[in-house]
Amino acid sequence: MRVIGTSITNGATGVSYLTKEIGFMVNEPVLFSTVSPANIIMNPVIPGVIVAYNIGAQTFSVNFGNATMTPNTTYTLQLNGADVRDAANNQLDGNSDGIGGDNYSLSFTTGAEDNTVPQMQWADCTALRCLIGFNIAMQNSTVMNSTNWVLKNAQGQLVNLNGANFRYNFEGSGQGFSKNELEISGLNLVSAASYTLVAQGGVKGLNKVSFGNTGNTITLNAHGDYNKFDDAAVMQAGGTGFYLFGGGDVYSANMKAFSPVSIRPFNKKELQSSAYGVNLPLTQSIPSGGKIILTFPGGFNVTNAAMVATNRSSLNSDINGAGTGTLTISSVTTDNINKKVTLVTAGGATASNDYLHLDLDGIVNGTASTVNWNGGTGGYTVSAEARTALGAPLESNIVSERFEITAAGAGQITVNVKDSQNAGIQNAKVHIENFETGEVKQTTDISGQTVFIGLNNGTYRAWVEGPNENYSNILNIRTIELTQGNSSKTENFTLNSLSLTLSGTITHPGISAGGNVEVELFAGSPNGWFSKVVTLENDGSTNFALKAGAGEYNVGIRQSLKNEFSKTAALPTPEFFPPSEKKITLVNQSLTGIDFTLGSANRTINVIVKDQNDNRLNGVGIWAYNPRGGSGGAWGQTGADGTAALKVADGEYTVGASKPGLPNTAEQRVEVNAGNSSPTLTIKFSKATASIAGTITDGSNPMQYVSVTCFSNKGFKESSVTDSTGAYTLFVRGGLSGETYTCEASSPQYGRLSAVTGVTISNFTVSTTEAITGKNFEYNSTTFRTIMGSVGQANVSVWAEEVNASGNFVSWGGGVNSDNSGNYKLYLPPNTVGNSYQIHAWSPSIGGELGVLKNIDVSAGNASNKNFTLPTLRTLTIALTNVPSGISKVLIDVMNPTTNMGNNTVLKVTNGVASGTMSLGDGSYEARASIEGFGQVRPDTPNNGTFTL
Repeated sequence: MRVIGTSITNGATGVSYLTKEIGFMVNEPVLFSTVSPANIIMNPVIPGVIVAYNIGAQTFSVNFGNATMTPNTTYTLQLNGADVRDAANNQLDGNSDGIGGDNYSLSFTTGAEDNTVPQMQWADCTALRCLIGFNIAMQNSTVMNSTNWVLKNAQGQLVNLNGANFRYNFEGSGQGFSKNELEISGLNLVSAASYTLVAQGGVKGLNKVSFGNTGNTITLNAHGDYNKFDDAAVMQAGGTGFYLFGGGDVYSANMKAFSPVSIRPFNKKELQSSAYGVNLPLTQSIPSGGKIILTFPGGFNVTNAAMVATNRSSLNSDINGAGTGTLTISSVTTDNINKKVTLVTAGGATASNDYLHLDLDGIVNGTASTVNWNGGTGGYTVSAEARTALGAPLESNIVSERFEITAAGAGQITVNVKDSQNAGIQNAKVHIENFETGEVKQTTDISGQTVFIGLNNGTYRAWVEGPNENYSNILNIRTIELTQGNSSKTENFTLNSLSLTLSGTITHPGISAGGNVEVELFAGSPNGWFSKVVTLENDGSTNFALKAGAGEYNVGIRQSLKNEFSKTAALPTPEFFPPSEKKITLVNQSLTGIDFTLGSANRTINVIVKDQNDNRLNGVGIWAYNPRGGSGGAWGQTGADGTAALKVADGEYTVGASKPGLPNTAEQRVEVNAGNSSPTLTIKFSKATASIAGTITDGSNPMQYVSVTCFSNKGFKESSVTDSTGAYTLFVRGGLSGETYTCEASSPQYGRLSAVTGVTISNFTVSTTEAITGKNFEYNSTTFRTIMGSVGQANVSVWAEEVNASGNFVSWGGGVNSDNSGNYKLYLPPNTVGNSYQIHAWSPSIGGELGVLKNIDVSAGNASNKNFTLPTLRTLTIALTNVPSGISKVLIDVMNPTTNMGNNTVLKVTNGVASGTMSLGDGSYEARASIEGFGQVRPDTPNNGTFTL
């Protein structure tokens, strides 16, 4: 057993002599009987110390009670290595040399004497209990003596405190504290009445200083409930409800659907450092400088917790997203002994119904613990509370949904990233991901290599990003399988250096002084993705240069989002709307003059989203588009108050809203102009009062993005998708006589999923307000089949459909993209005897299907060598002349009427002329051009629009 952390750094100076306790963290559970005062030697001696052990956190603390250390004195605290032992009776390894039995020593020096006068800083009371906060640590015996306190009502009458219970709550480590308050319970105060509490001279701080004439009196006002987060099912604010929480139940249907409490790791491996995404709904306003305190489970290490830099997480630039103001976290402090991370807010007060989203990094996970997703047990949770800057409670009793930490395995994946000359590329970003671990990122070393270790057997996806814009990025995602007999794999990626440049000018409205508006410039194709963030200049014109390789690209500008981590929060409101993309071809030389103009989003469409009972709905997707085509649209997501503001330019817009699990609702039209510059629309959903919920796993780990549909025998149907916990919620009609429901689940990768054994998913009834849970599905690898084959090139979409003997569609069978070698592997349930699978493949390079493979029977076993033939590609040259004025782009669509295969492209028109190329396989085709306002046009050559390649 080793000491792996202490609340005071070894060798520290200036330590407050009023420190109440010193904490130790060890790497093994402690045999508590051995961490007694007799085995802990402190010099100089402090009499009457108490030792407390926290089993879950594997920490113990030496508490001094009412005693204090001496100012300006060096102290040594020694743990007896021979007698302090872990639960397996192993001796303490004090010097961490691998051999037990040696002492551990901690030395530090206290600071100067502190004569701070104690003061009461805040009070928070219900009719039955009061909490009073102090500015410094207090003497337990004096603060818990009821005769040292006088309580009077507004009429000056004494309130008898003899029967009340006094308890001093101090929670801290080292020199700081996260809780320093007196709790007086057993009261019988009148709600909403005013009282005065006075500290008598006998109440003293730990520094033995008594209260003065200021700060010794405080006014108390009793309110309804201290556990404010755990009030009612719906918070009422001015007669309007917000689906923020459900009686503190984070698993209630409304809570999970609209404002889930989620504090989850991105890397789920045990004992590894991970970033955590924090999604926290509020019911109270936190003032600027207030505190959000997160308490992690025992065994986790929060010493190095910090906010993710804003250039990696745009969430941290404004933690309340669509809420009012720009709110951030100004500082992070940690207490690893008590597993607390304290975040101090800045930029203004939150609203009482804000929904906070932020990313933390540097949390080291504890040991493995799996969640029983069907039974709702196991795993870990993180608790959260909010306090004022002085420590008064605002929000409490908030516990996150469960998450799991997975055990390390023996597998590994080695990734080599090299350039075209076979030289290693340093600092390339390598990503691997699977259901169990989530996404893990590492960078390559000087040789271009990185090794992911501790992996369990399973299916992983891997992809690579170049270290800078001088290298290509590979869009193709490799699939890597680690198995019992082959748990070590190597993947080699080649990133070509880029010698060509796309350059031009972005014209935009001027940026105000001190502004920092960023956009992302991108060039995308099936063969690669190139992008960079450009900061717009103040004068309204910004030049850019983007490296890219040879090829045909869609080049455009979009909102810059720096989210390496959380991707579920509302998008920030864009300052501009993006222009139309440009299609360009790079061959042997760089291109200039690729210019864009950003339209000014100087108008606002305000949207309020409610249900039929006027409850505001959070997290609903909002969009506005020009029904006549063209640019100028906007998108967003409602905040916790159910509102969203879409920035647009003058024009006519169609505005709509949607959220998985809710029924469709009608879009609305609105004209925006100088006379109607900020219209407000209300969109209502007819949200059913009953719900169906469940969880979907791969047998042990949650599966995200699984589509779930529940339909009734009377025509009602609702669909949703699973979240990162594998959970889904559907709001359905209930209570209709004779109506029954059946649910289905389909995974993009595995196709149709089966119900968990013992779960009924067919012909069940739902009452009017019933919240049905436990409709769980799973992917079971022991019962699923595989179909394998080749399509001849990477990044081809391959999918399966089950059909009956007549060839009619029965169900979706799952889909994948081919790997870098052109191979594919489908996982899907066995087809029903008498049915079969059809396999489809769609290639972006030919703009259509490669054909259909039919009559594949996997009812009794797997199938292999199901291969497609890739056609030889030809180049079609297109020329447009005499295009009418006012037309800026034309869609060219080429299709084989027999095979329904073809391609399309958009050509940019300049001075009535446009030209371009596209790739097609051998065959006979028909071509047409679609021109807005003119319809479709056939080509002059050939004059009937039909030609053969």
